[in-house]
Amino acid sequence: MRPELLEAAFRATGARVFVCQPLFQNPTGTALRAERRREVVRIARAAGAFVVEDDFARRLVHEDAGPLPAPLVADDPDGVVVHIHSLTKITSASLRVGALAARGPVLERLRAIQVVDSFFVPRPLQEAALELVGSPAWPRHLRAVAQELKSRRDTMTAALTRHLPELAPPSVPSGGYHLWLRLPTPSPRPPSSPRPCAPGSPPPRPSLLLRRTPAGHIRLSFAGVAGPRRSPRACGGCGRRWTSSPADPAPGPRRARRGPPRPRPGANSPDKPHPPLEAFAHERQHGPRRPRRPVMHGAYEISADPTRIDAARVHHWLSTDAYWALGRPREKQDSAIAGSLNLGAYHRETGEMSAYARVVTDYATFAWLCDVYVDRPARGTGLGTALVTAVRDHLAPYGLRRIMLATADAHGVYEKVGFAPLQNPDKWMSLGQQ
Repeated sequence: MRPELLEAAFRATGARVFVCQPLFQNPTGTALRAERRREVVRIARAAGAFVVEDDFARRLVHEDAGPLPAPLVADDPDGVVVHIHSLTKITSASLRVGALAARGPVLERLRAIQVVDSFFVPRPLQEAALELVGSPAWPRHLRAVAQELKSRRDTMTAALTRHLPELAPPSVPSGGYHLWLRLPTPSPRPPSSPRPCAPGSPPPRPSLLLRRTPAGHIRLSFAGVAGPRRSPRACGGCGRRWTSSPADPAPGPRRARRGPPRPRPGANSPDKPHPPLEAFAHERQHGPRRPRRPVMHGAYEISADPTRIDAARVHHWLSTDAYWALGRPREKQDSAIAGSLNLGAYHRETGEMSAYARVVTDYATFAWLCDVYVDRPARGTGLGTALVTAVRDHLAPYGLRRIMLATADAHGVYEKVGFAPLQNPDKWMSLGQQ
């Protein structure tokens, strides 16, 4: 939003209300700069107008976002700004509880107008909202949502870079749940002809909103997908359709099958293991049959491809610089790698391994995360948190009941991903070296 255009619009139209989304605007995800925020309030005050601030995305901030600017209403002592937000998007579509903040006479007028229709929220809904925001779990919920939104945003951005590089967003938002992409070929528009005017009426004003070259855009949402694996699949499908020739024949109608479905050869035979168990056994020994695409984090990519693991480098890291594995023999480390699920982080330009994590799991109920190590030159970049997040997301499809780990000094890293201390440590026992 450009203040000079807003001022011209007020003069040309005589409007008395300006509705805006200064923080993570839908659909672009942009945020209004601090100097423009002050200009918006000043221009509206000079025009005798009100500003309706729709602050819908303040709770939809991503994990890597910096400090958020204060709402417009915080710097408005004159009652020009009407601030609105709700709990619906950050909690549940059924929790229809919103808030309105204003100062001065406009608040009294709004209360008088809305008191019958909107201000009598059912008591069970009020109590549920109060119990939610007053619970110790509320901050944890906000952190979990911020982490998940960032993870899904990065997954979709990486998928676009891989499958549709011409649509890769020029800037990645740090809040909200959309990516706003400009299509490479502007949509053709027929030349417009001036509309006839009635005698004595002024000619139509030119649009005050469009000050950019018209072009086609597409909005992609990464919050509504069923899981982190759906975005790459969807982008891959879009990429295949985008790059396919227009002359490709369209698929014909499918013929209806007559009679009962034919069983697949060898399905459910007594001498053949159940397909999921067979898949788990194969993945444990050889990695996924269809290798999952790497997760991007800055200059690094995180992969579960077992062929990329630098076993010698991992042994050097752990046996010389990890307090829990000092002096571990090479053959023991190689044996541990061979019997585990291994994830590595690699520099995207050099391909050099920069971090490592190992998981011991049955792919059904339990997993033990261990040997997490980040090379010293790569520390301080958030790579450790990204690596543990990738481990969590990699294991998510198996529906494990519990993932455990032990740490002496990295509790903050794992808490960001959702790990917490044992609730009843007295119930747990171990056999062997403590």
